[in-house]
Amino acid sequence: MFDVAEYLREQICTINDEVLDAFNGIMKVKEEKEAAEAGGMTFASTEHLNYTPVNKETFGTWCEEFLAILKVKEAQEKTE
Repeated sequence: MFDVAEYLREQICTINDEVLDAFNGIMKVKEEKEAAEAGGMTFASTEHLNYTPVNKETFGTWCEEFLAILKVKEAQEKTE
């Protein structure tokens, strides 16, 4: 009985390895295809961007304003 169980375990492991190899091959082909498609993508120029740099001071100012707005909204919701 143990010999049969061991034989079946070996066969199941062999089948599992074959399935995993096939799956890994499919995933590799898919990743290569996606990489090839992404390789042709171009991104917009960043030369003319207008943004505020984020640093301690600008974030602190923004955060204070945001928290003040939240407090006002919460106060309005409580009164309604």
